[in-house]
Amino acid sequence: MRRGELSGPKVGALTGAAIADPTREGDLLAGAAPEPLARVRDRGVKARADAAGADPAATIRAIHAGRRFSPWTDAEGASCDQGRDTADRGARLLAHLGPMATEGQRDWHRRQE
Repeated sequence: MRRGELSGPKVGALTGAAIADPTREGDLLAGAAPEPLARVRDRGVKARADAAGADPAATIRAIHAGRRFSPWTDAEGASCDQGRDTADRGARLLAHLGPMATEGQRDWHRRQE
């Protein structure tokens, strides 16, 4: 990046993968400069997935440590949210939200008729 060979978005796409598996840092950087950003992101995602498979417990701990939930109201006044959590906590949240989501979908379909 300092030499101007990698853009900030490419470095960002590879940083998490290099942290997850420092032994692959050289492989991740090799050839990244001329590749399209989408391909660099795909390589980073695959490397993180490979690292997660090597130590699933560490992956769950990392996800738990980085969990977040951000609610906001958009310009139209709609309730919005975005988050990230472990799969088990996500499943519990969806179990609570599922009936509300189904009701909302039914209401939407009724309005379309």
